[in-house]
Amino acid sequence: MRMLFALSLVLVLAAATEPKSVAATDAQVERGTEAEMAGQFEEAATLYRSAADKGDPKAQSALGGLYLSGNVPGGFAEALRWYRLAAAQNDPDGQFGLGMMYENGWGVPESYAEALSWFTKAAQNGSAVAAESVGMFYLNGLGVAPDFEKARPWFHQAIAGGNTSPEPLLCDPFRTGFAAAEKRADHGEMDRLIAQTDEFCPELLRYEKAARDAVSQPTSPQPER
Repeated sequence: MRMLFALSLVLVLAAATEPKSVAATDAQVERGTEAEMAGQFEEAATLYRSAADKGDPKAQSALGGLYLSGNVPGGFAEALRWYRLAAAQNDPDGQFGLGMMYENGWGVPESYAEALSWFTKAAQNGSAVAAESVGMFYLNGLGVAPDFEKARPWFHQAIAGGNTSPEPLLCDPFRTGFAAAEKRADHGEMDRLIAQTDEFCPELLRYEKAARDAVSQPTSPQPER
């Protein structure tokens, strides 16, 4: 489910950030995107292929996406072929597509190492969805040791690129830890977590500081009876 959502999101982000151009191939990609969004997949494939055959990497990636989704016949083999052509030109959507295929073993041997390599390349080339994927690999320990601190900057990059999906992932570890420290009234641990809580968790930070202030207040002496 995460990968299907990611595939949809990368197509939306790509369409939103694609610069307008008078070049013929760009116009074909734009018309292909419109046809795809309207559910006219065969028409979209024809338009994408016309530009892809001329070497346009965006068209090659979009065509790969059509094959990967199963909306046109051709399957994983065709998706892999077009993604590879796009990735060879440093296109982040093509690189992200290869990452998905290796992560899930779609038409290639499943390989987290290969998937992470392609996701990283795509993220370095500006893909916000790929940046989230790199973060997820480090967070969940897919082919690497689990490491939240290594995941965090990739989630930051994803959010900065317009993909807000990782925001809860940045907050939940601190929310869980702080709740436990608050229950124990462990002031030192509460202070440590406040200092480390992510900047993308403003509501959590406000709660933590208020809770820390509350447990820091001296208890008023009870009047003698």
